[in-house]
Amino acid sequence: MTVKKYRFPVTGKFPVKDCLHNKTLTDPYRWLEDQNSPETRQWLAEQTEFARSFFDSDPHLGDLKKKFRALRSYEATELPIYKNGYYYYAKRPKGKNLSMIFRRKGLNGTEEILLDPRRFSKDESVSIGWFSLSHDGKILYFNKRTGGADETTIHFYDLKSGGEYLENLPEDWYFGCAMLHDNSGVYYSSRKLGGVFLHLFGTDLKKDRKIFGDGYDMQWIIGCGNPPDSDQLMIIASHGSSGTRTEIFIKPMAPGKAVNPVITGIKAAFEPVMHKGLLYVTTNWKAPRRKLMLVDPKAPEIEKWVEIIPQGEDCLCEVEIAGDRIVAEYQHKVSSRLCLFDLKGRGKGAIELPGIGSVSGLSFIRETKELFLGYTTFTSPYAILRFDSKTGVLNPWAGAPKIKQRSGLEIHQVFYPSKDGTEIPMYLVHKKGLELNGNNPVLLYGYGGFNVNLSPFYSPHAIYFAERGGVFAVANLRGGGEFGEKWHQAGMMEKKQNVFDDFHAGAEWLIKNRYTKPEKLAIFGGSNGGLLVGAALTQRPDLFKAVVCTYPLLDMLRYHKFLVGSFWVTEYGSADKAGQFKYLLKYSPYHNVKNGTKYPAVMFVTGDMDTRVDPCHARKMTALLQEKTGSDLPVLLRYDTKAGHVRGQSVRQEAAIDADIFSFLLRMLRVS
Repeated sequence: MTVKKYRFPVTGKFPVKDCLHNKTLTDPYRWLEDQNSPETRQWLAEQTEFARSFFDSDPHLGDLKKKFRALRSYEATELPIYKNGYYYYAKRPKGKNLSMIFRRKGLNGTEEILLDPRRFSKDESVSIGWFSLSHDGKILYFNKRTGGADETTIHFYDLKSGGEYLENLPEDWYFGCAMLHDNSGVYYSSRKLGGVFLHLFGTDLKKDRKIFGDGYDMQWIIGCGNPPDSDQLMIIASHGSSGTRTEIFIKPMAPGKAVNPVITGIKAAFEPVMHKGLLYVTTNWKAPRRKLMLVDPKAPEIEKWVEIIPQGEDCLCEVEIAGDRIVAEYQHKVSSRLCLFDLKGRGKGAIELPGIGSVSGLSFIRETKELFLGYTTFTSPYAILRFDSKTGVLNPWAGAPKIKQRSGLEIHQVFYPSKDGTEIPMYLVHKKGLELNGNNPVLLYGYGGFNVNLSPFYSPHAIYFAERGGVFAVANLRGGGEFGEKWHQAGMMEKKQNVFDDFHAGAEWLIKNRYTKPEKLAIFGGSNGGLLVGAALTQRPDLFKAVVCTYPLLDMLRYHKFLVGSFWVTEYGSADKAGQFKYLLKYSPYHNVKNGTKYPAVMFVTGDMDTRVDPCHARKMTALLQEKTGSDLPVLLRYDTKAGHVRGQSVRQEAAIDADIFSFLLRMLRVS
């Protein structure tokens, strides 16, 4: 019998029995689902004290915070908006904790700060998410986020007077917002109210008129926006978060005009770009690697659609109309490439990118005829590049940092077979000249879901771990979108086990090829990736020494009952259905913890402000693992009352989380 080295806080057991599809299940920690009960708050206080005693005992914790703050303290600029001769953009200056809203006149004008979020909170826990401008450029409107919550408030800022304009929209989860062109009101999409509404400034919010959303249940995400240079409101309804079905509607921006359907009733994804009143639509309809179609909203019948760019060998991810050219971003072996076409789909060459990396966002400014794009690699932060159509060269925009790879590090890609023989790509980041001695510390990261492409991304974790002599590995698992919709569907619903098998096979490949051994192998994942590593630790505890599981889904029989879990039924299924209950129970991490098993060391990270994946998943799993594990390794819950699921934390807060994570990892993997 293993004697536990760590004395975990005592957790009371109050079993609740459920009978689902003739099977009785007992949940001993159902009471921890109540986040605000005095008992849960007391339990959290004890768990936090226990976890902090572990982290704070590390004499190197302060140095870790400094290192990660340095790795995150780079200038971060977002894609610009152009109005009336000014560029408007969000930027976090180097050394600052939060992004601010700036503008400058022309390419080389003097930069001025329009909005600094530090005015909203002394502890920098309030941030600005997105922003936009009214049609005439006189009103800046933006959302204000507290912690990392999905719920935000929307504010309207008079650029002339420098004060807030009219009134604010109350806290809600908004899926889009667009001001009327005469500044008299705003369309907004509300999660709480379920649909798109029109609010006229100066009127009672309770009297806002619903213009769209009837007939759609809570599994639908309904967004709205006003495309550039258009007098139309575009409404996009997506069935769940999986990107498997979308419907498109448009209406004139003026109030009182009808909402007109453009694409409805087709089980496929559609992503539109409006150009001169026409829709250029990227879709996986009859094309799992996606193609580009032209749809006239005035004659939207399917038989009138025109194929512009057919499906190719690589997956088409995003398009932008740049004057008389179509700019198309493809995934080629899990790295971005940009191709040019004319408006009829004839090839016109390519835009050469700086190397193996990811394009995230394409934006063409019609007034200045400039194409901007965001670009990043594992070791170079997100940068805004400006394409000069005359020279065909990409250059950093407005003095932003150049793409610069980290010296001394090597990035390469390997392919390995999964359990069923499917070839899975994996990126490896490590020092040049790494010795394959089977004794290197490895941190394996994955996601594998919701059609998400896990192409190269700037990672302070990768840089720090590689410079310490480790290997940072990113496995591109099924369930993602790297190779199109077939790749996505091969890792969702009843096929979700494929994702876990892909991940296990990646770990086995790293061991077989003498990169590491189980005692030196850790895994890391968040959100859907938290489910991934939760399944890995319960299915293959023998493969890993340490697990970092952040903002996770872990109770797969009840996830759809919490917060916005209904959005994910299209990806996972629901335990309410007998056939789906069967496979969910088989892999649900919370229901597959076995008493006495020697589990790896585990660190959960979540917080009160995660309003997307309920923190109760991590709370319950912490209690269960602390009770059941047969190893002498720690099970820790790092819980932050101001932390949430999405971006919104300051550099200082992110660096503090990084420091705790790597304090845990370095000690568990015995990295000196």
